Amino acid sequence: MSADAHVSLWIDGTPAPQGSKTGVRRGDRVVLIEGGSATGRRKHRAWRDACTAAALPHRRPDADAERPVEVEVTFVLPLPKSYAKWRHGTEAYRKPDLDKLIRSTLDGLADGGMLPGDDQRVCRVTASKRYQAQGEAPGAYVDVWWMDEPQRGAA
Repeated sequence: MSADAHVSLWIDGTPAPQGSKTGVRRGDRVVLIEGGSATGRRKHRAWRDACTAAALPHRRPDADAERPVEVEVTFVLPLPKSYAKWRHGTEAYRKPDLDKLIRSTLDGLADGGMLPGDDQRVCRVTASKRYQAQGEAPGAYVDVWWMDEPQRGAA
């Protein structure tokens, strides 16, 4: 496997989900707008911008645009204010939805050129979310593998 077939990175910031889109008729056209509250959209935009900024140093050449991609991501969420009341470990089993966190993160990485063409090349995702440990900042650990190389871990 070539040295550039795998990239690990840390995305600093508070992970935010990408909401559902809603179709709105504008004259003869239907325009898709981001759903959710204005605060939610601001948080989403800040997270997606953080993902884009983290991806920029790892831009992939156009030759990689056709390669299948595998992504592993661990979201580190800030502790909720009510955490002490229901504390059951570090597993984040409440909002935000994991699938919506994945969507906003992959779109941000694609915007930064790390996933050329779009995130449609991602064929395998492994994801988890947990609450931050003491002294740990919120964000996400991301590993990306380009898969037309021998499988990772192979000799």
